[in-house]
Formats: sequence, structure tokens, C-alpha cells
Amino acid sequence: MSGYYRKFIKDYAKIIDPLRNLLKKENQNNIQSIWNEECQEAFDNIKEALKRNCLLNHPDLSNNGNPFIVTSDACKHGIGATLSQMQYGQEVVIEYASKTLKPYQTKYWPTELECLGVRWSIEHFHHYLEGRHFQIKTDHRG
Repeated sequence: MSGYYRKFIKDYAKIIDPLRNLLKKENQNNIQSIWNEECQEAFDNIKEALKRNCLLNHPDLSNNGNPFIVTSDACKHGIGATLSQMQYGQEVVIEYASKTLKPYQTKYWPTELECLGVRWSIEHFHHYLEGRHFQIKTDHRG
């Protein structure tokens, strides 16, 4: 159920990462023996995130609307992204996105990870960004 709400939850992929192993076919009949404290904490965290007020805003798609802001952050565990826009004098969130990295991607240098994060974020939000001006924010100083 939580997968449907992933765009409402900041760092969704990071939160549920300990639970991913339970979804593998070979573990389907073995969940009780695999379940540990880390799984329980992830389960509790995702429940808490679903209970919180997950407020997103509608984008201003008018021709004179403010540009979108794509904020991207990547680390060895995954990529997190936020699509936002200035509306009524404050930055509001339109959508969150996140994904875990493939094993070979975890070996990338920090600069490569940040570039991957920016590229993935733009591709993920492309339906909002195509044909529009937008800003990119990242925390990397490379």
C-alpha cells in the first residue's frame, strides 16, 4: 500500500530499504525468520510517514508561473528528489521522488553520484519540466 503514496513521502526509498529483502520471491515463506529490529523500525517509520499530513501542492502551469525547482541529493544508498515551485512568496512541494541505487552505482564517486541524481531527477519530473525553465539545487560542491 505504501508504494502508491511514495510521491507524498520524502526519502521513501531510504525509509523502506530494510524491507526490500522481504519482497524477494525466495523470502516469501520465510518472512518471520528474516524480520529483525531494522525491519520493524522501517515498518514503524513508514506507518508514521503515512499518518503525517502529506501535503503536496498543485503546480502553477500558467505561462507566467514561476519556474520549477528540482532539488536532488544522492548518496551511496539512493537518490532523493523534490520538485517544488515558488507560490505566494514561499517554496511549496509539488512532488517527492526517491530510488535505491543498483549495486554497481554504489561504487560511483560522489561527483558521479550527484550527476546521476540530477539526471534521474530531471528524467523523473520531465512531464512537468519539458519546455519550461527550471532551477536545479544540489548539495554537492564539486
